[in-house]
Amino acid sequence: MFDDPIVLETRKRREEYAASFGFDLGRIVADLQSRQGRDGRMVVDRSCIRESEQADADEPPVGSRAMAAPDAAAI
Repeated sequence: MFDDPIVLETRKRREEYAASFGFDLGRIVADLQSRQGRDGRMVVDRSCIRESEQADADEPPVGSRAMAAPDAAAI
């Protein structure tokens, strides 16, 4: 397979970046999150979802084919 120099450089930098954090995913995520918004772009904060939105997410979608457990009295 053809080795694209751009892909190879990207993978090399990714490896170096991960190595700088000891390949610790928690530290990598913390670093990336700390960089968000520094360039002036808007960052959406979804950490506080309203209760109504959470309740809607807990309900099955309309038209779902999920079946309820049979009623014990009906058996």
